[in-house]
Amino acid sequence: MNKFHSFKRPIMYVLLAALVVLLVYNWNNDFPPTQASSTTPAKVQQQTGDSDTAISTMRTIPDSKKDKSVQNGHRKPVQAVDKMGKTHSDDLIMVKTGTLLVAIDPHGGDVREAALFKYAESLGDKKPIKILSNEPHDQYIAQSYLASSSKDEAHKPVVFSSAKQSYAMGDKKELVVTLKGQAASGLAITKTYTFKQDSYQIHVAYAVHNDSGKPWEGHLYTQLVRKKPLNTESSFYRRSYMGASISSPKRPYHKVSYKDMNKHDVDTSNVGGWVAMQQHYFVSAWVPESSKTVNHFYSYVLSQHEPRPVYVIGFKGAPLSIGDAQSMKTEATLYVGPEDTDRLAKLAPGINHTIDFGLLWPISIIIFTVMSFCHRFLGNWGWSIVATTVIIKVVFYWFSAKSFISMAKMRDLQPKIKALQEQHANDKQALSQATMGLYKKEGVSPLGGCLPMIIQIPVFIALYYVIFESVQLRQAPFIFWIHNLSAADPYYVLPILMVVSMMVQQLLSPTASDPAQAKMMLVVPLVMGFLFRNFPAGLVLYWCVNNLVQALQQWYVTQRFHAGKYRDKKKKKKTAF
Repeated sequence: MNKFHSFKRPIMYVLLAALVVLLVYNWNNDFPPTQASSTTPAKVQQQTGDSDTAISTMRTIPDSKKDKSVQNGHRKPVQAVDKMGKTHSDDLIMVKTGTLLVAIDPHGGDVREAALFKYAESLGDKKPIKILSNEPHDQYIAQSYLASSSKDEAHKPVVFSSAKQSYAMGDKKELVVTLKGQAASGLAITKTYTFKQDSYQIHVAYAVHNDSGKPWEGHLYTQLVRKKPLNTESSFYRRSYMGASISSPKRPYHKVSYKDMNKHDVDTSNVGGWVAMQQHYFVSAWVPESSKTVNHFYSYVLSQHEPRPVYVIGFKGAPLSIGDAQSMKTEATLYVGPEDTDRLAKLAPGINHTIDFGLLWPISIIIFTVMSFCHRFLGNWGWSIVATTVIIKVVFYWFSAKSFISMAKMRDLQPKIKALQEQHANDKQALSQATMGLYKKEGVSPLGGCLPMIIQIPVFIALYYVIFESVQLRQAPFIFWIHNLSAADPYYVLPILMVVSMMVQQLLSPTASDPAQAKMMLVVPLVMGFLFRNFPAGLVLYWCVNNLVQALQQWYVTQRFHAGKYRDKKKKKKTAF
């Protein structure tokens, strides 16, 4: 046991260092060094195997697996709509709200582009980040259309017309964009996009009148079409997820990775649900009109466009039936925006889980809730991290105090332990028995000092996910030179302060009896500082504040212990019996 006590602190530091190495490894995997910014889209196309010609996007009418359109494990496109890229760039209908800049293609009424005004591409490039894209090398669009249930009736895209080619919301609370068109089947279709102030939801409604002279039956299809993004390789302990996801009553959130879609198509029916395409901080999703209707979920891959295939995931709505000279309405909601907890919770059940807080998500949610509460009063996410750290230390103060008392007792016992080592220098078994007897006599637990570290590691991991996954911390400034809490400290000031704070902690902790171990403990803070140098400033800030508050608590508890406060209480308890 004495030997274990001598090595327990190095073991805990090694475990912590292994955790940090694991996080660093995955940080480098998920965020490899960026290429030179001079790389042009044309070069990107050439490197990824795309030709100069814009790739065609196909609308398909996925049905059951018995559908004749299925070939080689994937659904064969029924009808080519048009080419992506800039085929209809001159005709795009531009819509501007306080949060979104959206481009709608009248050829089919698809959303070809969507940029977010409140989120910049980067600190150096203040232009709005583009989520949906009409560029050939980075295709990502949201489609919705009506298709007949009859396999004999070929689907052709409706060419819509609108009153204007550009719309701006201004100070209005709501903006309505109306598109009107005539389908080849004889249906008169009015497709209405409704935008609301300070919202990333786009309500899409179809009003259909049947002038074909015969009944019409079909479905509303909504789907997300995306060319596989670059750098999507997954790794163990991955920090963020890029891929598709769906929902069902039994599984409110289910990931459908690009690898999964390569292996097999999604082909299932669920009540309600939604489909989404995710990336770090942002998500696009289609949500059906009602959470009580049965929808058919599907996916397929246009694999002929390797090495970067096009992935499609969507759902087919409930059956629609329109008699001759009759009308009908159906609708769905498109979300293109940040992975914001409050916004997603109001959108649909389970979609807030697209914010991937990992296995410790209950702890992460608690931490994020506390941070958000602090932010309401402080108005700065950096100070909110500081306040949250202090609150966490206060909550766990009782556990920490027990540990610090144990450490203080161990420090007081060092002379006696050294004397026992000299007395039983040649008899390890006798030394172990004598040491255990001393521990029992003095009421000391050799494992007591490990408790703060054990408690700290899961909180550290949970906060790690909160800082990486919370869009609120993306490009969030702190003070002075720290302009982005989700990026590394450019001048390494915080990592240096972290090293200093760890050294302060070591000064307050019992010194290892083995000189070699004592020297190793002096090196540990330097190694940790080196590993943390490229970690997000918000995470290093937490670690610094955590160390400093813990050192202050340890000093306070140790002073009270030496003043006899804790020992007096113990004596009173003993005399009571």
